[in-house]
Amino acid sequence: MTPKALSVFTILAIVLATSGYSADSANVEKQIRDMEIARLEYDKDSSRWADSIADDALFMQGTGVMLSKQQTIEQYKNWIRVVNSTDMKDTEFRQSGDTAIFSYVTTRVRHDDGDRVVRHQHVRRTVVYQRKDGKWQLVFLSAAMVPVDK
Repeated sequence: MTPKALSVFTILAIVLATSGYSADSANVEKQIRDMEIARLEYDKDSSRWADSIADDALFMQGTGVMLSKQQTIEQYKNWIRVVNSTDMKDTEFRQSGDTAIFSYVTTRVRHDDGDRVVRHQHVRRTVVYQRKDGKWQLVFLSAAMVPVDK
């Protein structure tokens, strides 16, 4: 993670960790959860979710590599076969004004090398959304994968 991205993420986490949870926050959490589910369920069809991502959004992969919105869309399209669960566990949500952080764990099955390698993974995603012009948009995503014994 670049020092700038790490600084921004840390500041946002501190600010949001100290904020309260209101009825409006519950509505925002549902909106963000729905946008994340669309991205998980339709990963190859970016027309269903690309508008909910800011043009300058950053995606930090489990390897530590940072990708842009367009690079992420291309990566999703080129995956051979990935099946993401939309069942979110261990969720956490915080909102402060026009910024929200949502963190969750899902499972994923990857079929690599022409189905010769099948990887079962838990994926912890932490996303940062900002409200811009009355619309919530993803501005930062960090993901970490942990293998699941099968």
